[in-house]
Amino acid sequence: MEVEKEVGAKVLEEMEVEPWEPIESKLVKWTVVTGIIAMIILAALVQTFILKHY
Repeated sequence: MEVEKEVGAKVLEEMEVEPWEPIESKLVKWTVVTGIIAMIILAALVQTFILKHY
């Protein structure tokens, strides 16, 4: 008896996807790092200029 696959589940071979190239994974990593740093800077600026007045 075969087990039926779930409707949304696919194996990588069935999806016909390619593995990421090294430059793509580096781009994603540095984009996330840059976003986190930007959020920290923005939070510090909000704390300094807006929240300290209250």
